[in-house]
Amino acid sequence: KESGKSQKMTFAAPTEFQKKKWFEFQVNPILNTKNKIAIIISDITQKVMNAEKIKFNEHKFNQAFHFSGLGTSLTDLEGFSLDSNKELYDMLGYSKEDLKVQCTFDFTHPDDKQSDILMRQKLINKELNSFSLEKRYLHKKGYYVWCSVTISLVRNQFDAPLFFIVQLQNITENKKKQEILVRQKMELEDI
Repeated sequence: KESGKSQKMTFAAPTEFQKKKWFEFQVNPILNTKNKIAIIISDITQKVMNAEKIKFNEHKFNQAFHFSGLGTSLTDLEGFSLDSNKELYDMLGYSKEDLKVQCTFDFTHPDDKQSDILMRQKLINKELNSFSLEKRYLHKKGYYVWCSVTISLVRNQFDAPLFFIVQLQNITENKKKQEILVRQKMELEDI
């Protein structure tokens, strides 16, 4: 090792007595002395455990995000996609790149935009924790897809808004069946 430089090493406790403990071993030269060092041993078990917990939670979120049966997107506060899953691409026909350069409101049905914008503002203002609504998205092929949409907001450690988590479930078939039932009811009432 280079002399005059600090050295660090992280290791698990070598004894059965301190099983599952983690330590950091640091060697620092003492300035203005010859051949003298300071050795610092720190218990970093909690730090390692916290890092493992974060890693595990990120893995769980990643699995839920990418393998969900729901179309899921992380969108910035202006409505541009930061990341989306395959289910969303399949549901709306847009690629990941399409969603990154096109604001979600660009392919939201005009009648549904205002309510979505107002509800997102309520999330930002802490009036709501999350909300659900039904809205229509323009599919890349030109037709509208009805979706049940649930949106929540992620904030940073200082409570500032970071991004929205948007989850979509395609309910187009249900809407078509509802329309048929309403029409049939009206026909029956006429008879």
